[in-house]
Amino acid sequence: MTKAENPPSYPLDHLALRGATDAPALLTGDAPMSFADLDAGVGRLAAWLRAAGARPGDRVASWSAKTRAACLMPLAAARAGLIHVPVNPLLKAPQVAHILADSGAALLLTNRARADMLGDGLPGGCALRDLTAVEAAIDGHPERLPPSAGDPGDLVAILYTSGSTGRPKGVMLSHANLWLGAESVATYLALGADDRVLAVLPFSFDYGQNRLSGAAGCGEGGGAARRDDARRGAALMGATGRGRLAGGCRRIAAPPYQQRRRTDAVADRRDARDFC
Repeated sequence: MTKAENPPSYPLDHLALRGATDAPALLTGDAPMSFADLDAGVGRLAAWLRAAGARPGDRVASWSAKTRAACLMPLAAARAGLIHVPVNPLLKAPQVAHILADSGAALLLTNRARADMLGDGLPGGCALRDLTAVEAAIDGHPERLPPSAGDPGDLVAILYTSGSTGRPKGVMLSHANLWLGAESVATYLALGADDRVLAVLPFSFDYGQNRLSGAAGCGEGGGAARRDDARRGAALMGATGRGRLAGGCRRIAAPPYQQRRRTDAVADRRDARDFC
């Protein structure tokens, strides 16, 4: 008889503590972050969110491309005791307005172009902050919050469905949900500390977020690909061969249509072990 397993779970922001401090944790563009950098950046961003007026239990939405801030927001929100609402960057203004109102978001982090697109769709009571300030806070905010001591059963995120058959619907997720989801993905893909993962899927999608979290959870490095790169499937996959991820990108988290666009050059690469 198979033995039942009940692995422990922890506050989501503790994922930033899972790797060796000098090990590579994240690469966005040409800016690598070690696990020490990641933990410090998460602490500064969490403190900035509090300074921006967010209080424990508030819903904080982020609507952006796959930037460094987008990668750190799930952990920073958890460290600040907030509930993160990641919004797919491809959604239109009416869908985003519905998500903000439905979730009760108290704060929206986005860029000027998206804010202008949203216009009057920003709900009353939802403050707006530009992503340039978020990025600046990661490196320069004078205060840092320490790792949280929250209950893993507490709500930490609301992920919305695509809305392809109606209005997007929110799925409420606890720290434990996301922690164990990350562990599950890392386990069945047999990820180790030497693996590198290129994340193509949006972080508003549960598997996209689990791939990002799973990479951190086993002490490996991850790389985030912007959506415009994802449209150029061959160029994206080929980027793994230019030394942009330390040790080579061995896993690529991509949907099936991207897997089918794999080129012969990438198919022959020995350091790109598989698509996931």
